[in-house]
Amino acid sequence: MDKMVEIAIGKAVCIDESNDFFGWLFFKHPDGMWVSQSKATRLEMVLALSRKAMIKSSVLQQNESPVNQLTDNSCANIPYTPEEAAEFARIERNQQISEFACIQRNQDIALLANVIRQSPTTSAEGIAARVLDAGYQFSGSAVQLK
Repeated sequence: MDKMVEIAIGKAVCIDESNDFFGWLFFKHPDGMWVSQSKATRLEMVLALSRKAMIKSSVLQQNESPVNQLTDNSCANIPYTPEEAAEFARIERNQQISEFACIQRNQDIALLANVIRQSPTTSAEGIAARVLDAGYQFSGSAVQLK
């Protein structure tokens, strides 16, 4: 998997420049094998390369000796106050919700993009009709242009 970087659940991009499939988008087949799908978009390539750099940076940091940590475990068994324990639980819960929301958003974008790619027209109305026919619903108050 070091030749590919997963950019969403079940989607990965080949980032090995020596590989014939460099720059290709793959999806995970139900049998567990990676199957080429199409050339990755510029955005998918940027996402894959930035994730690879982030993973590499994280691994390097894990291998470095911690500078600001105690060298012994003299404070390892200090109990948290109930307030601290509740706050740590709240922070962890919010991080999990935030990660899930991000993953869900990426999946929704990928599904929506797939519907749009299959549209036989490039008109905005034709694409909008195809999106609505696929079952997507929008709240008028939630749709805003930036």
